[in-house]
This record gives sequence, structure tokens and C-alpha cells, in this order.
Amino acid sequence: MSSKSINSTAPFRGDVRRALRARCTKEIIFGSLLGVGKLDMPPRSINARFGFTQSEDHKDYFIFVCNSLSTLCSSKYRVYSYVDKRTGKTYKSLNF
Repeated sequence: MSSKSINSTAPFRGDVRRALRARCTKEIIFGSLLGVGKLDMPPRSINARFGFTQSEDHKDYFIFVCNSLSTLCSSKYRVYSYVDKRTGKTYKSLNF
């Protein structure tokens, strides 16, 4: 093989990587929508917005999903705390 033919396959490898990343992203979004993910339709908008929430107990998984979707959304996320009025216990959740 000549070096020219080897170099001509380099863009193909990049295309494969992009396709695999796109497939992984799609699987994460679809799987999340079957679980705790959500799609919101803001007023006066034509595009839906994806959201994801987890309790602080599952922070490692939340960070994994957040990092996996970093090409589509901000890496910033919010931490919410709320008190369950029935038990007086404080819960924390993470969302983006």
C-alpha cells in the first residue's frame, strides 16, 4: 500500500468515531427518556429541551451522563435541596 492510500482512510476513521459517538448519545437520551429524563417545549419555541434529574446519591451516574452529552448541552448543572414536610428530611437533586 502506498502512503497516499493510508492517509485517505484517515477521514473515514474520524467519521466512524463521530457515528459511534452520535449513536451513544442517542442511546443515552432515549434511555433517559424512558427513565427520569424529560423533554420540555418552551413557550413560543419550535425545539424541545432535554432535561435530566438524579438524586445526589447517584451523582457519579449523573456526571457520566452530563459528560457524555457535553457536545449538546452545558456542563453546568444545578443542585436543588428540598425538605420533605412529612418526614423533615432534606433531599438534594442534581439536574441540567
